[in-house]
Amino acid sequence: MNCELLAFAVTKLHVDYIQAKKSEDSTPNQFESRGEQTQINFGMNLGRHITNERQFQMTLSVKASEQTKEAIPLGFRVEASVIGVLMVSAEVPLDEVLRAAQMNGVSLLYGTLRGIVLTTTSCFPPSGGMMLKAMSPADILGTLKFPLPTNQARGSDARKSVVSAARPARKRRESPAVAGVTSAQKVLAALAEKDDPKPNKTSR
Repeated sequence: MNCELLAFAVTKLHVDYIQAKKSEDSTPNQFESRGEQTQINFGMNLGRHITNERQFQMTLSVKASEQTKEAIPLGFRVEASVIGVLMVSAEVPLDEVLRAAQMNGVSLLYGTLRGIVLTTTSCFPPSGGMMLKAMSPADILGTLKFPLPTNQARGSDARKSVVSAARPARKRRESPAVAGVTSAQKVLAALAEKDDPKPNKTSR
């Protein structure tokens, strides 16, 4: 792999369990009923370091819902997001750095989210954990209308649902060094800014 995940943090993790409607012949343990299929929607935000063209910050979000064949929610419903700081190897030519960050970043962060979701949902009663299906980075990116970021300190946001149209990107307040940095991400932003030491302030 030609991309390294320098750091990551979970920014959102919400789990619901949709139980089957109770009836006279229902079993006492409603957690035994789960849908036969899983709908998964993705969202992604990618920002490029203002001076280091090989360093990126990516946020990957997942919404997954177990459903019946009739598309009725039954079982786990999960919303999760993770943010990571990525460094593309110096061996990758500059004209291929963006694509490498996208492909490898999605692979690393989706794998991280799969493990987190499985571990969390395994804490529920005997129905077992929710394992998000394995997907290639190309398949995930294929569900997103994701424009390549420019060399400026901007973040490109793409979201698409299987059942709804892509939502327009939300405007974010930019950081001087890393695009798309929010107040909840200061720890990761500090790591991303390690190449840009600020001058010491002097008193008069």
